[in-house]
Amino acid sequence: MILVSNHLLRAHSIDIAPEAVIRINVAWCESVDQLNEYLDIPHDVFLDYPTGRTKPPVPTITLDCAIRIAAAHSNVKWFAVSNASTAERVGSIRRKLPLTIQLVPKIENEAGVYFIEKIVEAAQCTHIMLDKEDLFVNVKHAERYSALVDVLRRKCGAMGVNVFELAGVIFDETTW
Repeated sequence: MILVSNHLLRAHSIDIAPEAVIRINVAWCESVDQLNEYLDIPHDVFLDYPTGRTKPPVPTITLDCAIRIAAAHSNVKWFAVSNASTAERVGSIRRKLPLTIQLVPKIENEAGVYFIEKIVEAAQCTHIMLDKEDLFVNVKHAERYSALVDVLRRKCGAMGVNVFELAGVIFDETTW
């Protein structure tokens, strides 16, 4: 599966395949109305909620509100949550989501790597997302970072859990 940013839906020079999964980051939604508008698309959706985000933009929609909105849209198939570092926190979010939506813990710090087995169990998931940039910022040491990425990939492989990782960036000269 390939996740495509919802921003690409506005790019005039890029055709998005109908089977593409569209990733919508709630932090980039200015209002509930805008999020609902973004969700009104003929694609499956990977809704990404950045808990604990300090860099702009910071979400104006609460986590509980985003969960309610996700539950009301049948095309939302995945719900990612940032800074997944404890099974307790991930489990509390899993209990709020309908079972038709897969929770995807986003691993962005050392604790998330260390506790990945418990996080996956609490999330009842088959996918996690690795935010390598944020993990590196958390660790601030190249060799330690590389070792953590390897450990996470190995642990996920052993559990049969797929890892979403950034695989490139697209730049478009479209005027917004």
